[in-house]
Amino acid sequence: HAPSGFHESFNPHGVNTEQRVNPKIAVTWTASSDAESGLSHYEYVVTSTPAVSEAQFAGASITRENHVIIEGGPGTDYEDVFDNFRDPVHVHVRAADFAGNTSDILTLEQVPYDPRRPYAPIMQGQSGTDELRLYLTGPAYDPESGLKGIQYSVGTWPGATNVIGWPSGNEVNMVHTNAYLDNYLNPATQTVAGHTVTVSGGAFLLAHAMPYITIPAADLPEGQQLYINYRAVNEQGHRSIVRSTGPVAIDNEAPLGHSVSQSFSFNHLISQMIANYEIKDIHDPVSGVIRVEVKMTQGDFDSGWSVLEEYDVAKQGPFTIFRSDSLPLNIDANNLDNITVWARVTNGVHLQTVRPLQFTMQIVGTSF
Repeated sequence: HAPSGFHESFNPHGVNTEQRVNPKIAVTWTASSDAESGLSHYEYVVTSTPAVSEAQFAGASITRENHVIIEGGPGTDYEDVFDNFRDPVHVHVRAADFAGNTSDILTLEQVPYDPRRPYAPIMQGQSGTDELRLYLTGPAYDPESGLKGIQYSVGTWPGATNVIGWPSGNEVNMVHTNAYLDNYLNPATQTVAGHTVTVSGGAFLLAHAMPYITIPAADLPEGQQLYINYRAVNEQGHRSIVRSTGPVAIDNEAPLGHSVSQSFSFNHLISQMIANYEIKDIHDPVSGVIRVEVKMTQGDFDSGWSVLEEYDVAKQGPFTIFRSDSLPLNIDANNLDNITVWARVTNGVHLQTVRPLQFTMQIVGTSF
């Protein structure tokens, strides 16, 4: 009679603990026995579908152990059956005794285990008045099992989660809708949520129409510097390293007051009057300062705003700026007592403070 039946008993983590390119599965079943002629071997067939026929066992592989490691991908015996870490693989096994009898077929299903964690994205936080934004500036990806999405948490120092914790389990804040690396490497135009998106050169498709995550102010303390932590999650639940961006803040206040002073000097080499600006106590304790501008008015003349300094990363203060510039051509250098100097400071959420200062001035010196 046929050998006794057996059932599946496999390691859900597989055996692929090394970082290899080809996918592998490891399946184990309980050992069979035969009291009469004895157990000879096990026969197994590997397919991409649950179904198998008796005819397929004509070319079955043989093992005398109750477990096998099967490798797929290019250059292997099973490259036509499986070559990724996403689709389930089916191993059909039966036992055979020395008399030539075979047992019923047991079908085992397993998705190849991905030993690598995904590559983390590069993201940039931005302060706001009613929300924070976490912009995607460099893509996350996982060439084996593909990406599920991106998670974030928020804290008062890098890595902290004392304001907003990580999502539960493998839930993600930003869903990756085109999970696999071939879509990242090969440019393609697709429609996502009604928007046409081109995948190329560092961009990848997301469920959001724009490449950022919004964090509403209702979930955050106002006026406090915060850090956003983020990581990628792949389809098998593995997480990338954690990166942080900040400080950012919910800021509804314009920059603190600053003071403006100005003096004039005459440059004999170019025969021009020189305006010397000094802006002190430039400061925004919450979102920092991203731009400082100045302009000069006299009567109906307005010189327009001129940028003194601009910062890619919001500058923390207080600090002072000093500049020397030639007077605008439309300024009457012989009538310096009706000039108004204006300084405008813009903070990290684009709120502004403008301070005018009316002068009655004397020429304080000459330069050569």
